Amino acid sequence: MRHLLSEHRWLSVPLVLGIYALILYGAWTLCSSYSGWIVWGWGTVLLLDRLGPKWLAPKAAASSRAILLMRLLYFLIGAGLVALLVPGNVPWTEWLLAGTTLALASYLVEHVLEFVACWFPMKAPDPAGQLLRRGIVSAGVLAAVLLVGYPLIWAHPVHRRPVWTPADLELAYEDAELVTADGIRLRGWLVPADQAKATVVYCHGYAEHRGQVLALLCPLVESGYNVVAFDLRGHGQSQGHTLGFGSLERNDLRAICRLAQERFPGKPLLLVGVSYGAALVLQTLPELEHVRGAWVDSSYARVDWLWERQLTMVPQPLRPQAAQLAWRLVTWDSRQREPSVHPLERLEQTRVPLAFCHWKKDPLTPFSDALLLYRTYQGPKQHFWIDRPLSWGLTRQGRKEYCMRLLQFLDRCVAER
Repeated sequence: MRHLLSEHRWLSVPLVLGIYALILYGAWTLCSSYSGWIVWGWGTVLLLDRLGPKWLAPKAAASSRAILLMRLLYFLIGAGLVALLVPGNVPWTEWLLAGTTLALASYLVEHVLEFVACWFPMKAPDPAGQLLRRGIVSAGVLAAVLLVGYPLIWAHPVHRRPVWTPADLELAYEDAELVTADGIRLRGWLVPADQAKATVVYCHGYAEHRGQVLALLCPLVESGYNVVAFDLRGHGQSQGHTLGFGSLERNDLRAICRLAQERFPGKPLLLVGVSYGAALVLQTLPELEHVRGAWVDSSYARVDWLWERQLTMVPQPLRPQAAQLAWRLVTWDSRQREPSVHPLERLEQTRVPLAFCHWKKDPLTPFSDALLLYRTYQGPKQHFWIDRPLSWGLTRQGRKEYCMRLLQFLDRCVAER
């Protein structure tokens, strides 16, 4: 076959280009983000080209054997990091995905740097000056890759899956699936209560899953609340690997609430959100007509402020601009037509009872965000400001107080018709 292609280049060129086009098209249709298409599409094409015809390889290209060894090393690093960060809680397919993604992404960066080396050759009267120029340009390229890559990595969390189920708490439940308006398949639990008086839809936090509800499940069910908990897109066992920070996930929450009303008809609908899920609750509430109330635990106020707190490696004077860039980059990468709306801005469009809960020393979302949300909201409201880290049951007494406050709020929402 190789001999045939070498003699008939007119046949080999369209054949190889056709293979490259199929890879790019397949990556475009399977990936829900531009970064995924670049890594899995162009990364695969460039790697195959390096091992084959070398049409797209720069002059300073390394040997095919060295390329394979480096790709194997990066694959092991990516898979090993995922396995060490969350051992026993990540399916093996996520290890393979993380390792392969790191291998292809690193190859893309190396490919760019090799082209940079070709643009600044060392055949000059002043080798030291050429080396300095090449180093400065390469450092700039790497800095740009890090600045762009960090938000994209943060917007593509590794899927974690629940280890325990409601059955481990001796509760009857049903595994459920649904498909959102934009075609994403979500997986979750339906946990019915005897003589239920209302249905609670639970929204988990960033990089978490529906198993986060287990800390509240027994008190809720025993108090007469059906519980519906799903993995949001890009989390748990649901489809998707790209987060929209509210703009895409509103499709998820609308579909979950619709399913909750269909499976538990005639029951008042209540929402409980934590962190990322709490922000989603605030972003979606104006579109949910039948919700009686919402418990909002540790929500951030604005998406760009969230990014600003993540970019601590950027000097403070440049951090707001870098945060805006990161936010716009993630919006573009997820193929969103419009930027994600801020939770703070959506408060003007709803008047259902809200309970704001926040730990005063929260290291991820500052207490000032909770105060701003609470003071801005003009509808029925109450607050539960936590002086010690008790919201997720670090102590038995803390979990008891948290559940008591939550149930009191839910009961009040059900009683007010």
